[in-house]
Amino acid sequence: VDDLWALSLAGQPSWEKLAPAGTPPPLRGGQSVIYDPVRDRLVIFGGNAEYPNCCIAETNVVWALTLAGTPTWESLAPATFGPPSARRGQSAIYDPVRDRMIIFGGQAQDLDFFNDSWSFSFGNPGGWEVINAYEPPHWRYNHTAVYDSVGDRMLVFGGTIDRSIEGSYNETWALGLSGNPTWQVVPSGVLPVGRYWHSAICDPDRKSMIVFGGFGYEGLNDCWELSLADSSGWNRLSPHWPPSRPGPQYTWSTMYDASRGRMLLFGGSFSDPTAARELWSLSLSGSRNWSLVPVEGGPPGSWSGYRAAYDSRGDRVIAIGQKWNYSDPLVYDPEVEALVIYGGETYVDELAGRASRDQVLKPRQRGLDDFWALHLVDPPSWQPFLTSGSPVHAAWSFYDPSRHRLVGFSPDSNNVWELSFTAGGWRPLPGPRAAPPWGTVLYDSKRDRFVGLTPTLDASWSLPLADGSPWAPITPTGETPTWREGFQTIYDPVGDRIIIAGGVNQWSGMRFDEVWGLAFGTATATALALANVDVTPEHVVLSWYGSATAGMSALVERRLDDRDWVEIGRIESDGRGVFVFEDRDVMRGARYFYRLRVGDALTQETSVEIPLELAFALRGPRPNPARTDVLIEFSVPRALPVALALYDVQGRLQSRKELGRVDPGAHTVRFGDARDLSPGVYLLQLSQGDRSLTTRLLVMR
Repeated sequence: VDDLWALSLAGQPSWEKLAPAGTPPPLRGGQSVIYDPVRDRLVIFGGNAEYPNCCIAETNVVWALTLAGTPTWESLAPATFGPPSARRGQSAIYDPVRDRMIIFGGQAQDLDFFNDSWSFSFGNPGGWEVINAYEPPHWRYNHTAVYDSVGDRMLVFGGTIDRSIEGSYNETWALGLSGNPTWQVVPSGVLPVGRYWHSAICDPDRKSMIVFGGFGYEGLNDCWELSLADSSGWNRLSPHWPPSRPGPQYTWSTMYDASRGRMLLFGGSFSDPTAARELWSLSLSGSRNWSLVPVEGGPPGSWSGYRAAYDSRGDRVIAIGQKWNYSDPLVYDPEVEALVIYGGETYVDELAGRASRDQVLKPRQRGLDDFWALHLVDPPSWQPFLTSGSPVHAAWSFYDPSRHRLVGFSPDSNNVWELSFTAGGWRPLPGPRAAPPWGTVLYDSKRDRFVGLTPTLDASWSLPLADGSPWAPITPTGETPTWREGFQTIYDPVGDRIIIAGGVNQWSGMRFDEVWGLAFGTATATALALANVDVTPEHVVLSWYGSATAGMSALVERRLDDRDWVEIGRIESDGRGVFVFEDRDVMRGARYFYRLRVGDALTQETSVEIPLELAFALRGPRPNPARTDVLIEFSVPRALPVALALYDVQGRLQSRKELGRVDPGAHTVRFGDARDLSPGVYLLQLSQGDRSLTTRLLVMR
């Protein structure tokens, strides 16, 4: 995409679409972007348009987007030597001490990889310069890098050379930027698993590097911290997840259990592969709560990537798929109270990594082609499920209740097959079946047809199963979701619609927590939910965003712990699709759950715990970046003396203000005039007693 958006974080966060002046760079992906605080601009280097429109090759042009006033694009022509070879997937940082951008690594169009380092000076004259550092890391791309102000160095973590587990790195490299640049590995000991497409930040307040998520042998959701103040090494963090829901996963199998009004979830790609054996139930009426269904026994290993459908006649789910990458699904049979799965893939632990480095256990994929049945009568238990004939490898399979059969579709051959549970055996279904590429396919039981969604979610097709007719396009109206994969779908026969949830954009690494519905009655896609929360001991402020909801009203519902839902207000969209509600009727220490009702659609529950006391918080300088007066917003829980101090990036004290004893609560004070400071990055510290917090202040001219 080539549009540009800004998210304002002052007050109520809100998005605004920008209309920059100047000639924009060509469409691309895989580029590196840094923020130049001195000139208040973004600097972009490299990249290509990898998906879905391969319209340009890799590039080595540097672009800048000035943010002050009217945002403006411009191409930065280096005045000296360079540039480096065109590439994508490289890392980049801003070096505030030397006012320059540094890049490392990347991949060329001919699949060559790089492990070189370059600097692009923003001074006069500006330009490229090779950084000749001793013993650089192995070539890589899709890694991360941050600037460590404590050690004045660039830290590089992870990356890959072929998007495989064997080709993914778990090392951390440091490039010292003062004196003669030198690479070295830091640290030893326990390391995160190798990964790419992860994210990383440098936390200057706690002097640490934080790495989250990415892809290794599967989608990851773990969080690691590397201390920059000492040699303690990596430490795995355990962030809080809301209670009573399954852990995050990537390609699980979901199905709609009509007889019980719930969605069932099984399998998936987890950071912990053993969790993929769990069966979860999500109630779709009343309180939408997750519950773990206890199960005894089962096939060996763990599974991922299932496709599934609900068998209303047999009150079961049956699924089928390829032996390897097309993982195989479930069907629920109400007559025998059983779930049936076929095939899939499992993981076998093996040591991986170079002998000279710390080795880690990494799962290796192994294909499966057996059938199993999970009987849901108490106590639930697994048993082998035997079929006659040869199973067919299909990407999607569904239960057809009118004919008591499983129907499978393979996009590779465009063939449709059936497995009759009455006559037994597999057979192909006749008729022309040529079809476009698919992101997902599911069964519309009301119209006895397959419905397919393209990978970009911008087109829909249908395939009637009764008469052998070919695929035909469906033309929805309204806004469509952005491109993603790994999302889950069910057909809701009561609402006569397709529901999709979650997913990930593998190229950007963005994970989605939104839910969309495609209603066949009106063929209109509607975003059902997105939520955000700000909480203090006195109130809760909630905001929701729904696309195509301008002028729409909604009901706010709340419950306390396990009590019933109560309507507490009605709100309207602000014209941009944003719903905001403030709840002042709260008790300290209580846990509330909130949701938004728009017609028949409900947002996901949002859990909020009201703090017992005011937080010790530094809400940052305002404005930031600053050019004149600097206002500081903070809150303190106790009546004690408070001090504010300002340091440069080298840790040298620039200014200090003693505020004396202040009352508990929120405060705003004038700290000083930014015109008394040189342009650059500063650290602002709030302290009270033995507690302190630090944030950044950007000073500009």
